[in-house]
Formats: sequence, C-alpha cells, structure tokens
Amino acid sequence: MRTTGRLVTLFILLLSISNGLFAKIYSWTDESGTAHYSQFPPMDISYNEVDIQLSPTFNTPQSTLSSDNTDYDTPSPINCLVAVNRGEAQVKKLLKKYPGNINLKGALNQMSLSECKSSDGKVHNYYKCLTKSNADVVDCGKRYDY
Repeated sequence: MRTTGRLVTLFILLLSISNGLFAKIYSWTDESGTAHYSQFPPMDISYNEVDIQLSPTFNTPQSTLSSDNTDYDTPSPINCLVAVNRGEAQVKKLLKKYPGNINLKGALNQMSLSECKSSDGKVHNYYKCLTKSNADVVDCGKRYDY
C-alpha cells in the first residue's frame, strides 16, 4: 500500500514538472510591418501560435549578473526571440500591477525583434542582458539606460 502511494505521488510530481517544459509563443506583425513575439497573445490583432519546447531552467543566484556595464561590451550574437519574449512578458506583468506607468508602456512598444537584431551599444547590451535565465527587465533597463 505504501509503495503504491509513493508511486502515485512520484507520477503526479513528474507530470507537474513536465507540464512547465512546454510554452506557447504568439507571433504577429503590427501595422508598420514589425514582427512581434510574446508569451501573451495580442488583444486586437490576429496572431499565430508557435509551439516551442523549452528545456528546464534552474534558478541562478543574482550575483551571476555583473554589477557593472562591461559584461557585454563585445558585440556578440543574441537570441533575440528569447530576449524580446522575456522582456515583453515581464513588462506586461508589471503593467498589470502599474497600468498607468508611461515608461512601461513605452518600453513595451519599443521592444521588438527588429530592434534587437539591429542593435548595438547600450541597446545591444540591454537585449543581451535579457537573454540570461535570471534576467530582470527593470535591472537590465537601469543597467543599460534602456
């Protein structure tokens, strides 16, 4: 009887863990032709669902982010899809808490895949910061004046 209970508990645990390994990404193009990707579908525009299988991530101590602005000074390829999705998801969550915040609305409107791909300097560093698994959009924004 104990073994059966433990097996059922283990099965439920494994099932709940595996559920978080899959995520839906929504893509759409706005009226100016800019492609957007997000974890949340847009309200007033038609969109496509993109299924992406994610690998599990583990919490990394905040101290792994460098405290100065020199951690990304050398231009390097960025996974813009990850950076934009992570940034947009965090900003949308903050907008639910602070719906009248003009800075958050501006950041959400400015963040895009095309801006990330063509970025350099501080903007490049901002998007690169967002690719870290423990990135915080506010911390990255303050660090790189975004």
